[in-house]
Amino acid sequence: MPIKKTKDINVIVKEYAALQNKIPRLVGNTAVNTFKRNFQREGFITAGRLEKWIPRAVETVKTKGRAILVQSGAMKRSIRVLMQMRGFVQIGTDKVYASIHNKGGNIRGTFKVRKHSRKKRGGKPTTVKAHSRTVDITIPKRKFIGQSTATLIAVNRILIRELKRILG
Repeated sequence: MPIKKTKDINVIVKEYAALQNKIPRLVGNTAVNTFKRNFQREGFITAGRLEKWIPRAVETVKTKGRAILVQSGAMKRSIRVLMQMRGFVQIGTDKVYASIHNKGGNIRGTFKVRKHSRKKRGGKPTTVKAHSRTVDITIPKRKFIGQSTATLIAVNRILIRELKRILG
């Protein structure tokens, strides 16, 4: 039986040290891609099960056929690695409204509306006077970012693949 050629231990140690520096980038990219995929799934995978998002309360002509939580795609595109260092990766978004969509909650208060122009249904311009508006809106929880088994499984696959590559 022929003896399998093995790598020199010094080469393995160097490759492993390089992998430790590469891991945060690999993990970060994997997590970002997994979280962005949640917008296509319209749900979040927890414990191996897809938790579908609650459908919109009212479908309009503008929203019919469009994915939930997607108006321009800005929130999905904003998901990225915020910070990474050896042994640590933080994924997030800079969109202030992302948090309430991810966690759910209520928006309550009285807001001032400035004077502005808009078009009526017929296309005729009109001026809206300054006024205040009382708002009480409940935003349902539609989790798209956070700890998930899907992300952990994907990260584990990558780490195992990289370790097998190093060990030959």
